[in-house]
Amino acid sequence: LAQAKQDPKNASKPPQVMEKIIEGKIKKFFDESCLVNQAFVKDSDKTITQLTTEMVAKIGENINIRRFVRFTLGEGVGAAANTTQN
Repeated sequence: LAQAKQDPKNASKPPQVMEKIIEGKIKKFFDESCLVNQAFVKDSDKTITQLTTEMVAKIGENINIRRFVRFTLGEGVGAAANTTQN
């Protein structure tokens, strides 16, 4: 928040506009950070929440995400498997 306020591009903007800019940055951060708000890898038009809702409707069972694996760009499946064995 402090970074957005101190950014020279935002210095001349009115407080109402600054508030909207900060809200947008916070929303973007949480959308990228929270698993259920992230885009589905195979269909970027859907979020994980939308995908689970569709699957619940399709199969008629409740779905809970209990665990997941996060890969970093350039990291392979073998590297992730090696880290879980240690």
